Amino acid sequence: MTQLKNLTSTDRRVLLSALIVAAGFAVSKFTGVLDDFIVARVFGAGRELDAYYAAFKLPDLLFTLIAGGAMAAAFIPVFGGYLASGDRAGAWKLASSTINLAFLVTLAAASVAAWVAPWLVRQFLAPGFESDQQLLTASLMRLVLVQRLSFR
Repeated sequence: MTQLKNLTSTDRRVLLSALIVAAGFAVSKFTGVLDDFIVARVFGAGRELDAYYAAFKLPDLLFTLIAGGAMAAAFIPVFGGYLASGDRAGAWKLASSTINLAFLVTLAAASVAAWVAPWLVRQFLAPGFESDQQLLTASLMRLVLVQRLSFR
């Protein structure tokens, strides 16, 4: 507790920012579990639901690594530093550049993943599925990849 009292105002802001992001991720995971429960309850267990869940694996990983990792590990501390030093223009220029770069990297990765979706499903995501279920999974994965780009 004494260590918290010794923090500078900049360190406190960075710590608060990190805690807010962590809370956001926790709420996101909780609502994800709730979403899974509702979907399973409405549609029941079956081949289509298995394909649906398999289709989300890669897009979720891409988003978590590119957007979540970049934001939590690199962006927030630097952004907080700009704001703490009074450089609002620099902070928002950094925010714009970071968001644009994250979007472009996600777009490139999603495009490649969509292009090779059937192979990815066959080799890694759902090798035990029958061929029609693999095609459904690949189609759903392409939709999820587009959705990730449109809302992030």
